Amino acid sequence: LILPASQSTRMDVKKFNRRLEDKLEFQVEPLMACLQSLGEEELPFAFLKKAWEYMLTNQAHDSLCCAMPDPAYREVMTRFEKAEQITEEMHTELAQRLFRRMKGVTDEAVMIYNPLPHKRNETITFEITVADKEAYKNTQPHLYDAGTELPVFVQKVRKNTLLKYVPANGYTTEIPVLIYTVTANFENIPALGYKTYEIRYAKPHTKPVEGIVKGLTTLDNKYLTVEVNSDGTLDVTDKKTGKIYRQIHRFYDEGENGCGFMHIPPVGDAMFVSSGRDMDLEIVENNACQGIIRIRQTFRIPKSIAPDEQSRSTELAETKIVTDVILGKDSRSVEFETVIDNQAKDHRLRVAFPTDIDSDETYSGLPFDVITRPVQPENVNDIEPGSNEAYVGYHPMFDFCGITDQTAGAAVAGDGITEFEVLPMRRTVSITLIRAVDHLHVGAMRYGDKFKMNAAQMIGEHSYRYAFLPHDGGYEAVLDKVQEFRHPLCTVQRDFLEEESLADYKAPKQNLGLEHSFINIEGTVLFSALKPVSYTHLTLPTT
Repeated sequence: LILPASQSTRMDVKKFNRRLEDKLEFQVEPLMACLQSLGEEELPFAFLKKAWEYMLTNQAHDSLCCAMPDPAYREVMTRFEKAEQITEEMHTELAQRLFRRMKGVTDEAVMIYNPLPHKRNETITFEITVADKEAYKNTQPHLYDAGTELPVFVQKVRKNTLLKYVPANGYTTEIPVLIYTVTANFENIPALGYKTYEIRYAKPHTKPVEGIVKGLTTLDNKYLTVEVNSDGTLDVTDKKTGKIYRQIHRFYDEGENGCGFMHIPPVGDAMFVSSGRDMDLEIVENNACQGIIRIRQTFRIPKSIAPDEQSRSTELAETKIVTDVILGKDSRSVEFETVIDNQAKDHRLRVAFPTDIDSDETYSGLPFDVITRPVQPENVNDIEPGSNEAYVGYHPMFDFCGITDQTAGAAVAGDGITEFEVLPMRRTVSITLIRAVDHLHVGAMRYGDKFKMNAAQMIGEHSYRYAFLPHDGGYEAVLDKVQEFRHPLCTVQRDFLEEESLADYKAPKQNLGLEHSFINIEGTVLFSALKPVSYTHLTLPTT
């Protein structure tokens, strides 16, 4: 027996787990290993051990598959929050130590770090923090690469106050700052390495007039054209293959009468399909690096299961959905950032990408392989005589899924999204965003107070990040792109290092340049991990 729908229970837990795993495995541990290879001492191994202790405790069977009542769920989320705080502090400290190893770096600088072992060109949006003082009045931050200015587009600015502890005198200093959100395109960022840019302050940047947004409803770059339809769906043209994927990114919703382990539709189920109700569009960003169109819509779905548990209620709940459709200058994929304000219970909400690809086989990435399975068969969810459970059409995915006829294909990558299904009609790739339930199991365990899990109804706002990747050939064509989606370039601004204020501080040897690659891998090998040597000698909990 398996637990076929446990991968879509409490999606907030699944996403939190994936986000922290990726931060530890692709940023903290590689940075620590690289610094160790440079002779750095007193690395934060104890903190790394503690972060993984919280993580592994949360990855026990019932914790991560979310087969637990609400008190245990709250403990899981608290452990994730503790692990996240430790992880963020480790990453900040390690990055600042790396800055101190660079020869010729200025005090005002930003480092673009590439966690993957191949060179990358990528558009990213990030923050630059500036001291809010008279000297910088009427200026904005500009980036320079060896004296050459890099085009930067300012999206917004906000005021904040930072607290900086100075160990030398024991005081905490308040620093008023301005935080600029900017977009820039970076090229040739070294493989599993970094490139550093100087920050200078000058007159405000010129506001762009043209960019990736080519019309009120159109995004376009050299690889893809994206059209927003009147019902909130998209038409995506792959310029390489000439194929048009029509009416992708439609939401649909079904009833849920199952439990933490199984999806069981009510006998009288009804599928609701989004139609762009109350839709409006906003051009959030438009410049030479990136275009973003925001789609707001209201999706009216049944408020819950009916009292007889055989159908869905006639009363409808308004589900607000806000989606940013993002296309970068050099991107071969359409990225989505979606926020759903869920006000309904007992339902499964998915987003669909019709492909019209002539194939009866799907693929999905799992931790150690790419698995192929048949498209949803006939008699799905029917239990045959002598069977313990029904065959289901939905399956687990680790990071991506899709379908191809070996000439053209379409993949969907998800950041912590763990369930997919390819439906027969139009060979539609769908991923599960919400599966709302309130009890642990069926039968006698359904109604007991100890088996209730009300928080698993996922009431409130939930955010998701995913991407649509059209491709030619087989799924091998998107493996690198899926990795890049999961592990985007990250930025770190040079900042005060607390230990520098101590009288006995000794600066490390400056044995790095302003850009450096630690590891470069060529060919079809996929990078999985880089760990510091001493880490292998740590004793981790066995429970």
